[in-house]
This record gives sequence, C-alpha cells and structure tokens, in this order.
Amino acid sequence: MAMLLIALHLCTTFHLLVSLPITAKTPPPYTPTDYFLLNCGLSSNSTSPDGRHWEGDSNSKFSPHNIHTTSSTYEASRQDSSISEVPYMTALVVKEFIVNVLNSHHLNVTFIPFSSSYAFINGIEIVSMPNNLYLRDQDSDESAATFVNFQPLVCSVNTTALETMYRLNVGGQAIPGVEDTGMFRTWKNDEDYIYGRALGTTPHPLNVTIKYSRDTPVYTAPKLVYSTSRTMGAYPKINLNYKLTWIFQVDTGFIYLVRLHFCETQLEVTKVNQQVFRIFICNQTAEEAADVIQWSGGSGIPVYKDYLVWVPKKIQGKQDLWLALHPNKDLNPKPEFADAILNGVEIFKLNQSEGNLAGPNPELVVGPTSGFPEEETENKNQVNFPRLCSLLEP
Repeated sequence: MAMLLIALHLCTTFHLLVSLPITAKTPPPYTPTDYFLLNCGLSSNSTSPDGRHWEGDSNSKFSPHNIHTTSSTYEASRQDSSISEVPYMTALVVKEFIVNVLNSHHLNVTFIPFSSSYAFINGIEIVSMPNNLYLRDQDSDESAATFVNFQPLVCSVNTTALETMYRLNVGGQAIPGVEDTGMFRTWKNDEDYIYGRALGTTPHPLNVTIKYSRDTPVYTAPKLVYSTSRTMGAYPKINLNYKLTWIFQVDTGFIYLVRLHFCETQLEVTKVNQQVFRIFICNQTAEEAADVIQWSGGSGIPVYKDYLVWVPKKIQGKQDLWLALHPNKDLNPKPEFADAILNGVEIFKLNQSEGNLAGPNPELVVGPTSGFPEEETENKNQVNFPRLCSLLEP
C-alpha cells in the first residue's frame, strides 16, 4: 500500500515525466520511493527553473499507447514572465490530490471532457509519501482528527482521497516545493487570507532550534514553518477584543480536513497554562483551551492538530470557511498571557461517497452565512453525512 501525492498542472496544454528526485546539498528528511514528472505535449526531456527534470510524455512508458490518435499537443504563443515555461508553456492551476494505491493496483489518470468541450493538462507530478502523514484510520492508535460540527463517521485510509485546497506558512515567507521535506509541497504566505488586515505580529526569534518528535516526524513540515509564526500582539486589552482570523473559500457539500501546525518559540512562553486560547472553525469551537506547550511537551517542539469540518450544501457554489483564534483568560488559574499563536495551516477536501471531488464549474461564490465569526453556535439540525469512499476504482 502506498500513499501518493498527485499534482496536476494546468495552463492550456499537457505534460508527463518520470525521474529520480533531485540531489540537494542536504538530503531531505523524506525520500520518495516513487517520483514521476511528466511534461505533457513534448517528446523531449526538459528542466524546470527549480532544477527538476521533466520527461516528455509523447514517448513515455506511462502514456497510453494510442496517445497520438486520442490527443493533440499545443504550445502557448506567449507566457507570463511570472510562470515557469516548464511545464506550463506546453499546453494556470496547481491541483493536488492525495490518494491511496494498494500494492496490487495501478494508478490510472484519465481525462474525460464534457460534450462540446475538451480536456487538457500541462503536467503530471506523482510523489509517494509516508502512509500516515495525512490519512489515518479513526480507530488507530495514533491521535485522530477532532470532529467540529457533525457526528463522527467511519473514515478509512483505503476509502478516502484528499484534494489540497490550501497550504500556508503562517507568519513566514512562501516555501517552494524544492525546499519542502522531500514531497515537493508548496507553502504559501498567509497574509492574503487574514480578515480585515488585522495581521497581528510575526515574532521570529533568532537561532531557533526545532526539535521534532515521534508524533511529529521531521518530514511533517519544513523547519521554516515551525520557526515562524503569527501571534495577536503585545497588548492584552486589544487582543481580548478581537479574533485573529483567516478566511478560506471552499466548495459547499464536502467535508474538510483542517490541519493546524503549532510550535512555541516565544522566549517568554515556556510553561503550561502561560498562553491558552480558543480555536474556532466555521463558527464552532474546535478547541476551548489550546495550550501549545501542553500539547507538544516544551518549547521548540512542533505539534499539529487535525479537525474535520462539514460545509453543508445550502446553495451551490463556494462558501467562506472561517478560522479564528482568541485568548482564553477564563481558566483557573488564569493564563499569564492574552495571546494566541499559529505556525501553519493545511486544508484538504475529502471525496464524497461516490468518489467525487469536483466543485461547480463555473464557480459560484457564496458569501459568509453570517458576519464576523462569533462564539460557537448550537447545531440544532442534524443531517445525514455521506460516508467516504475511494477516488480509485478497485
């Protein structure tokens, strides 16, 4: 059984390639057992600006035998200077999926256009990943995700596929794929997603030592994610009167896995109950008393928490998913600091029961169901939630 991260690159042509991982000065924490890069629409190999080698799919062993009769190749007449020619010049959207492939199965990637339309792809990137990094059985010995706004359901690694919606380095710079931990994930900066430009502060202590653990292995996220963070600020009275909030647009009618990364690196926070805060997701309380030191066991030790959130399909289109942090000073004894911290965010869409991960096309934007996120709301109307099934056919 292997977990695979599949990135589909789209701009307006098709590409496919296979190669070994690039050699860096310092080997990454994780080395993929499978690593394929396909530049669609080319017969020759090419190299992207980040140093990775892409194989043209026209003569690749991974392409269908009838590729020359079932598809055509196109080359863009011009290219935006901010976009890499490889793989986007031959055929912009980076779609990323995480799927489980059993040892006896093949992975088939098929594009079927609607009538009076056509399908296209610029590149296909397939990278193996640790089996338990994102998908874990809810009855496993490892810590399972917290259900935020719906009743628990059976979630199996064999019957669930994920689509990556957001991956952010909170309070830090963007991290390109070649600087990831070996899986070539891209981490964006979080500022564009913050509500009302209430940015808080970004403390970056010098010479921070990140001490990974068994529960948070070194490949979980890059050191730069855990050594940078965003907090609310140095003024308690101000912090107690607002929520540090991020807004993400997501498709309605799906369950989402929200992974939050934490690592306490502030020199003044070293003990349990010094800094405790509430976490709100979709106007619901996901954590009443988040204490990073208590969760991780000490300063500089990274930890992450997973939450499953249901975004109901009230109307077709996109809806805002709110993530907010707020100090909790209601505990006894009262925490010393009125602040909150976050280092990273990842948000994944889980497939529906029929294996579907598709949102509406064209996309319809739906505004937030309410104004600024408040305290948790009572979930009076329980609905039947879909069971999760595999994106792959047996």
